[in-house]
Amino acid sequence: MIRHHLQTAKLLVGIANAQFKESDDSNSQRRYEIAGGSDYNSEEDTSEEDNSEDLNIYSRVVDQTYTYDNIADLQNSVGSQVSASEMLWGPAAVWWFLDKPEKAARDAFGCGEANIEGAMGHGWGISNVAQSLLTSSGSSYVGLGRYAMVSRDIALFRFWLQCCREASKMKQKVDTNTVDFLAVDFLFALERGYVEEMAEMIKITGVELPLDALIKKSGIVQAEKPRYYQGLSIGGKKMGGWARERGGKAYRSAMSESTPPLLHAARLGSLPAVEWFLSDTPLRLYRKYWDQNKDDTRLRKLAEAPGGFESVVGQWLKQRNHLALHAAILSRVDHTKSFEVIKYLIAVMPDAIDMPSGRDQLTPLALAFVRGRIDAAEALIGAGADQTTRDSSGKNLVHLALIHAARRTPTELKKFKDLLALIDKRLIRSLFTERCKDGPGSLTPLGLWLAKPRSGSWSYHSSPRSQLSPDVFPILLDFGCDEALTMMDGSGQFPLHVAVKTSHTAMVKLILEHDSALLFRENAMGQTPLELAHSLYVGRCAKGNPDIFTNRYKALENHIPEYFTKAAWKEDDDWSDVVTRTWDVCNEMAEKAARGRKLVSVNEAREVAKRLADKQQRESADKKGMDDDGETLQGKVKEDEVDKWLESGALEME
Repeated sequence: MIRHHLQTAKLLVGIANAQFKESDDSNSQRRYEIAGGSDYNSEEDTSEEDNSEDLNIYSRVVDQTYTYDNIADLQNSVGSQVSASEMLWGPAAVWWFLDKPEKAARDAFGCGEANIEGAMGHGWGISNVAQSLLTSSGSSYVGLGRYAMVSRDIALFRFWLQCCREASKMKQKVDTNTVDFLAVDFLFALERGYVEEMAEMIKITGVELPLDALIKKSGIVQAEKPRYYQGLSIGGKKMGGWARERGGKAYRSAMSESTPPLLHAARLGSLPAVEWFLSDTPLRLYRKYWDQNKDDTRLRKLAEAPGGFESVVGQWLKQRNHLALHAAILSRVDHTKSFEVIKYLIAVMPDAIDMPSGRDQLTPLALAFVRGRIDAAEALIGAGADQTTRDSSGKNLVHLALIHAARRTPTELKKFKDLLALIDKRLIRSLFTERCKDGPGSLTPLGLWLAKPRSGSWSYHSSPRSQLSPDVFPILLDFGCDEALTMMDGSGQFPLHVAVKTSHTAMVKLILEHDSALLFRENAMGQTPLELAHSLYVGRCAKGNPDIFTNRYKALENHIPEYFTKAAWKEDDDWSDVVTRTWDVCNEMAEKAARGRKLVSVNEAREVAKRLADKQQRESADKKGMDDDGETLQGKVKEDEVDKWLESGALEME
């Protein structure tokens, strides 16, 4: 094919199809024997008597097709275990034919520095390869289709597609022209923006068209029954999905069957592909594929749906297009590429600027703050995005920015400060006093940030941070988080109480340096941070006390006097160390500060009790599947691609 001897290549594909024979062990049986048994008679076993108690079990294949009488016919049997599809799609050393240096060839095929040789050793299952494509910007797969795309030889690519279609029909033995393994190459073309190649794949093979899912969604019942077994009867209904011909291979897309290609194009940062899928060209090409393959059973069924083939496919191509901005912000490719997509989508889809995602209700601007995308956030705010947006649990932009507050280097701290600086100055102070429902509930942005070590979970649990960075607190003070220091959370704790309880010594010191009077302010239980620190310190000192009732060698009366000195008890627990240091900081500040105890008010205690009751009611309603108004939640909030992509992999702070 690479040398354009296409007729010879077509002949070889035909030979491969004719000689291919799927492995079938139905005519083969195994006979098992025990060495030394009454039926065991092996002349090869000449070993001495084995005193081992283990049974030596041997097996041999008994072939019913070729027996002693017709063994000579075996020489006339020609069969191959390698199909034409595997020859066409499988990995090959095609980079040798590129007139480029080795490193340039690697870059052209999307391979890493050491992956181009290792690409030949993979098993190339569709799910594994597709998953690697969806989670990285490149792939280590190299084959004939990839070579045709990289060399931009559209004639060779078209011929390769036609051969793949015919080979797939022969292998699957069904009346469908869908080539399932082309999905990987389709993703490669999607990422690179190879519009001509994508057009050929759709026109010739209908790649990535989720026929089964569309037929099911349209409500059409397929009357075809399995060729053999029709499935178990469960409740009087045949479970047809369980009946599958032995050795058959179901269509499996590399991308989600319900996800339109536009979202994948945006996530891969491919502006040409995004522009192409926003046009009517893909629908026209799918229609051309349908016109050329009307004998396909599933295509005929899809044409019977309300509105016909064009209506169903057109709706699939346009579904959830409002999430394209989200997908571009979640892109893991170079920011320069994805930002071009973001700017284009803002211009052509202005109505999608404030559209929320499904379960988490994140707008593009909120998602940009989660991802730390300053460029995207600035572009969205410039286009008029709503800065008061809140997600499903009530977190605002400051809450979301603090989720990834793992910034320690000056560069990272500057990026975090620049992100907050994008928010309207007239608005940001009020955002510091808004509360969300996470953790103990009623958490301000500062409270949510401090509660992280204690609660250990977020809605977006992919934060790379393991502990709080105290360098963030001065930045929060500069933007006006003072009022949040005097606001209780849902459990009746002030931020200083939380910092003391989690033994975050640096944060305790920073808060007290800002306002030492907070050391004597009671929480809802009537306990000040000073008293809490002392209680934890006493508990630390009483930790691990020696056991009086022990053997005589370890009894207290048998220890030397030095055993009871402070020097003998080395603090080997990091948590114990920070508890002691936290108490030392609080005790030192208490000696300098004016002692004026701030009692908890009745209104504060009543508010905490009310919030706890509301939280308990919500949790009880969630267990029953009801919302606050008593309406069922089933089917009300639906998970979409943004929610899945947020959960599927760790999102690193950009």
